[in-house]
Amino acid sequence: MPTRSGSQRTQMDRFWAKVDKSGECWEWTAFKDDCGYGCFGLNGRRERAHRVALILDGVDIPLGMCVCHHCDNPGCVNPDHLFIASHTENMKDMKNKGRGINGEKNGNARLTDQDILRMFDLLKCGVRQVDIAKYFNVGTGHMSRIKNGTRWNHLQEKY
Repeated sequence: MPTRSGSQRTQMDRFWAKVDKSGECWEWTAFKDDCGYGCFGLNGRRERAHRVALILDGVDIPLGMCVCHHCDNPGCVNPDHLFIASHTENMKDMKNKGRGINGEKNGNARLTDQDILRMFDLLKCGVRQVDIAKYFNVGTGHMSRIKNGTRWNHLQEKY
């Protein structure tokens, strides 16, 4: 293993002193943000602790890439539980694990679950997509994605 300079060793010692390694997930014990991710000052910048864990483990994180958790524990800094992925891959992983914010719980949603269920009822009755879209003030493309289950798919089973 290559030797590290004193300042790097100090950062490494300072980092790992804030970790509880008693379980499978190595828990960050210092400051965590509102989402539960550990935060650590590295080279004058505040970084998320799980990213720092990989950096200190000698992993090069390409620019623009995310460090994700296999364990889905935001406080975990165990390098064996972490992997590098693109933002798109991270979002797919989140969705596949059922952790996304669906439907009206999404702060950007203009429709409610009841609106979507009403849309499905109107579709069953033979009302044209374009007319439903106009009534609910959404684009026809969005209406098509709702009907096809690529949007609001958590309600698709009720359709």
